[in-house]
Amino acid sequence: GDSRIIGITGSNGKSTTTALTYHICRHGGLDCALVGNIGYSFARQVAEDPKPWYVAEISSFQLDDIVDFRSDVAILTNITEDHLDRYDYKFENYIASKFRITKNQTSRDYFIYNADDPVIQEHVGYFQIHSNPLPFTMQQEPNKGGFIGKGQMTINTGSEKLQMSIYDFALKGIHNQYNTMAAGIASATVGIRKEKIREAIQSFEALEHRME
Repeated sequence: GDSRIIGITGSNGKSTTTALTYHICRHGGLDCALVGNIGYSFARQVAEDPKPWYVAEISSFQLDDIVDFRSDVAILTNITEDHLDRYDYKFENYIASKFRITKNQTSRDYFIYNADDPVIQEHVGYFQIHSNPLPFTMQQEPNKGGFIGKGQMTINTGSEKLQMSIYDFALKGIHNQYNTMAAGIASATVGIRKEKIREAIQSFEALEHRME
């Protein structure tokens, strides 16, 4: 099929980032569907009601099983030492599974990742990544990607620059500032206009009582 995918993975924050990305894309007029996993139900949905775009939350268990799955836009929120029992308690195996989100990506695709995450920072250079890197960070402003400093978020994917105050975010807290940068960058890469991104970030209602 011709469907394209924004795939979101990470140890924490992926549910929120997925929901926010979907909210922004819908608000911006993208014909898309939200999918909770890339297993059977996803295949069935594509067959029954194909959409041009899917926003998919992807677990590392699913990433371990992928052969030709490709995210046109991939987000890696962070990597912490959770769920290690599944990886024989080898952190390296778990890290490798998270980076599999980039596995089949090409030079036309995007890889959006948390450059402040120490594990990602340390390992991003070890993997052969062919897609366009769009880091998000609070440390120093990248050429392209997302940055928060002095209460201001800047998103720059090359086409246009979005600037917005973090005090206008619907989601509060530092971890949600990272999630918001990731979702904002992803939305910009699929062509959502910056005023639509700004409105959607302000109007989003958090996933109450959702376990992460």
